[in-house]
Amino acid sequence: MSNIIIDSYVRSILLEKPFKREYLCRLVKRAWRTGVWYKLSIEQRSLLYLTSKIVEVVRSKVLEKLIEEIAYMIELSTLKGKAIYYGVILALRRIHILGSKVLNDIKNCSS
Repeated sequence: MSNIIIDSYVRSILLEKPFKREYLCRLVKRAWRTGVWYKLSIEQRSLLYLTSKIVEVVRSKVLEKLIEEIAYMIELSTLKGKAIYYGVILALRRIHILGSKVLNDIKNCSS
């Protein structure tokens, strides 16, 4: 399974879109609490902080993509984020295994 597929599922579950000021303020607080704030680069920190103070709703596609990457890093640092990430991996494995068993059963029945 590809990390791109896993990341897209996890992002759709974890991140609130569109990015509003309330959510961005919560992200800043969460980053401070979990210690991820200091793992972010100075540009990422300033971008997130200033966006949470100035912008009501993120409309720019470029800014949205940058904030999405930062938010994903912050959300994955939490216990909830890690649990959802590993849950998605297990669910996709289970679907893959179940799908392959069904295909094998269909092949065996048709022969």
